[in-house]
Amino acid sequence: MGFYSVVNRALMAAGQPEDITQVVANLDAIAAILNGGLDDTNVNAAAAIQRSKLNFGAGLVNSDIAAAAAIADTKLAGLAVMGADINAGSANTDVAWDGGGAVTEYRRMTPGGGSIRSIAAPTRGVGTRLVLRNTHTSAVTMLHATAGGTGAQLSMLGGNNGTAVQGDTFEFLYDGTNWVEVDRDLAAMGAVGATHLGQGGSVAAAVTANTAYLCPLPSVYAAQTYTRMIWGLVTLVAGNYDVGVYYSDDEATFTRLTSKGSTAQPAAGNIITAMTSFTITPATNRRWFTGIAFSSGSSILGVGAGAAQPSGVPAYSKATSFPLPASLTGMTAIGATWVPNATLAV
Repeated sequence: MGFYSVVNRALMAAGQPEDITQVVANLDAIAAILNGGLDDTNVNAAAAIQRSKLNFGAGLVNSDIAAAAAIADTKLAGLAVMGADINAGSANTDVAWDGGGAVTEYRRMTPGGGSIRSIAAPTRGVGTRLVLRNTHTSAVTMLHATAGGTGAQLSMLGGNNGTAVQGDTFEFLYDGTNWVEVDRDLAAMGAVGATHLGQGGSVAAAVTANTAYLCPLPSVYAAQTYTRMIWGLVTLVAGNYDVGVYYSDDEATFTRLTSKGSTAQPAAGNIITAMTSFTITPATNRRWFTGIAFSSGSSILGVGAGAAQPSGVPAYSKATSFPLPASLTGMTAIGATWVPNATLAV
């Protein structure tokens, strides 16, 4: 509408009778401004009108904020924040939420050596993400669905407790009731992940006849069914082979879950061995291994830099173990050498 200007000011002189129409015209002009005609030009830049007296309608939207607004991160509630370190040195630790209204919080667990039983519900509620990383030399146990805590329980992958050693990272989402584990990054995965053929610098080397070789699988988070094992035969030698899967809860006794049984060696190449369907199911503190053995010395693919270099893979071997036996004990840890390897496929 703009500013109000006096109508016909020159016709209105002091001490003189006035035509009432001039007064009415001015009153009409004022009414037009006051009754819906106020706009930005009517408000003084220094008016300092209180925010409570301004109606933002549906609220501020993205287009209301200038690209160069440079709003401070501290004034935005939806960003990730780093919380205080968690003292996880005791059993059944109940963790308080200190991320405020952030949608993601990152926290370190130090010292370790204990367990985490519950974590308080976040301020923002459903969908909030929490990332925990163990930076201490002692492991921290993440307790699955454990009652008795002051906060929300943890729902761990596979329905089993999780163990976070130094460098391990666990990621959770809050579902309104529990902190649900959605991802896990293990420090050892760089080495253990190399047990898959074609990764980690696979090499060809000789295996000793009648010797069983066990190579660790990556951590098992959920039950998975497999029907094949894959390995690489470099040189065909007359004789038989056997492949299978073992598990151990103490790395002293290794129990066979399944095996192919003594089978004639095929032509050299990438070998896909069909297996009777089997399922690997996670269990607390249980470790899983692929096994492979030959009745005669052969040359196959394995993991490592070479015969005189450590592979970085915690593997084992046992002589006089062909075909793969139901149980293995007295194993020898494989040191500065390559590690024979097979991997699993659905």
